[in-house]
Amino acid sequence: MKLRSQIFSGYILLAMLVLLVGLTGYLSLNAIAEDFDGAINRTQPVLRALNRIRFLATRQAFSVASELIPDRAAHAGEASDKKVEPSVAALMAATSEYRALVEQYFPDELTTVKAVEQAVKDFGRAVEQLDRYGDALDDRAFHVQLAQVRVGLKSLLDLVAEAAADEETEFQKHQASVGSELRRHLTLLLGACVLSILAAIGGGALFARRIAQPINVLRLAALRLGSGHLESRAEVQSKNEIGELAQTFNQMASDLSSTLVTRDYVELILESLTDGVIVVDKAGRIVRCNSAMQQIWNSVITGPILSRALGEVFANEAIGQALAGDPRTPQSFESSLRGESNPGIIVKVSVSQVMPGSPNDERVLLVKDITAQKRMEEQVRQLAFYDPLTKLPNRRMLNDRLSQTMAASQRSGRYGALMFLDLDNFKPINDTLGHGAGDLVLMEVARRLLSCVRQRDTVARFGGDEFVVMLAEFDGDQAKSTLQAQAIAEKIRALLAQPYSLTLKKEGQTEFTMEYGCTASFGVVLFVGHQASEEEVLKWADTAMYRAKDAGTNSICLYEG
Repeated sequence: MKLRSQIFSGYILLAMLVLLVGLTGYLSLNAIAEDFDGAINRTQPVLRALNRIRFLATRQAFSVASELIPDRAAHAGEASDKKVEPSVAALMAATSEYRALVEQYFPDELTTVKAVEQAVKDFGRAVEQLDRYGDALDDRAFHVQLAQVRVGLKSLLDLVAEAAADEETEFQKHQASVGSELRRHLTLLLGACVLSILAAIGGGALFARRIAQPINVLRLAALRLGSGHLESRAEVQSKNEIGELAQTFNQMASDLSSTLVTRDYVELILESLTDGVIVVDKAGRIVRCNSAMQQIWNSVITGPILSRALGEVFANEAIGQALAGDPRTPQSFESSLRGESNPGIIVKVSVSQVMPGSPNDERVLLVKDITAQKRMEEQVRQLAFYDPLTKLPNRRMLNDRLSQTMAASQRSGRYGALMFLDLDNFKPINDTLGHGAGDLVLMEVARRLLSCVRQRDTVARFGGDEFVVMLAEFDGDQAKSTLQAQAIAEKIRALLAQPYSLTLKKEGQTEFTMEYGCTASFGVVLFVGHQASEEEVLKWADTAMYRAKDAGTNSICLYEG
């Protein structure tokens, strides 16, 4: 049987089940509704008839009282020509209508009808007596007769109210019965719906299983084939379209196994590489990687690397440019890895061209860990350009930055300043306390110098106990720049003149702390642009420094040519 026919048959059965449940529920609810409508149609006319009796009786009593009492008060002792419009006949007609309705709908309640009829007759006689002899009666007899009318009205109204209450109570009982019946039918209908749903789910699950089982077999075979197991075949379990698909799959697998290298062989090659290998799709997401790449990634963060975007792995934005470039041109770049535990991992990434025939324009990235190489390069750079003790730039780095600052001064027209300073009484500390104490002083001098300058300025150790401070971009006016340079020099001089607290430990002795006083002599020179070379500026500052020493220690001398 074709798969389409099986699905269509299942939908037909489900539709018939829903139709049966819906029709049954409709007929049951319709019967309950008709029964409730019948109760309303029986009760409401009777209640309207009782209300009419109550209304006519009340109007009759009020009419008699309003006509006779004012007339007696105005014409005491005189006969009146006014007559009350008789309405007892209308009251009796309403009572007859009430009897007819009760006989039609509630024949077992005729006792109440007879009581109401008798009360109507008694009330009618009292009203007629009062209407007929009202003017002729004396006041006492008139009020006695009027009291009889009131008593008759009250008795009639009480009977009518009792009859109406009985009818309403009967209607409420019927309403409660209808509600109970409605809940019972709704419960049955809900149960039928639940059973129908369960039957539909069970039938659907059985049908889905019959369809899904051969599809799952085919899926597993496809996964094995995609993993490189070219011997994988799918079992043909049906003769419908799924069975035909399985046969086609088996034929395709046979063709592939005779033409392609197994995936296991390719995986073996990738796993043997010491460098990381990543395969990314067109969107830049990682779809495959080897163990070497996963190991590199584990050094920065624990977790899988698959399905991550390259921007989540590499911190260099060049990766986006490399993928957006010409796919036929191999490209390479360096980048650090994004991570929490060890973000200092540096890698070199080579991006290959798009692989021919790849389903998603996949590209291969070769990743090489060059962290050790970069650290070695940084160490060489530190040795070449920085003082190993104070970590300040050395003479070579100073010359380079001085050249850059002079070029910037040439463009902006702003003055810069160079301070050459030498510690005044540094040699005695080395002679008395040793070179370790001298090193502590030099490191503290470097720290204090850095705290006095801006980020764009440079503090360098020129050699021994000599330091150079280069200040950039003062002002275009020489006088203002001179004042600014002298102010900074004075700030540095005062800070360096403060005592140095040294924690020392000699061989065979316990650790101790002592204070040492050390001042400095300053030579300051201003420069703008390339009016002089770097060597000349340094020489002028050095000359000014020696003049400061000759003039007395702990002083500042400005070079004036």
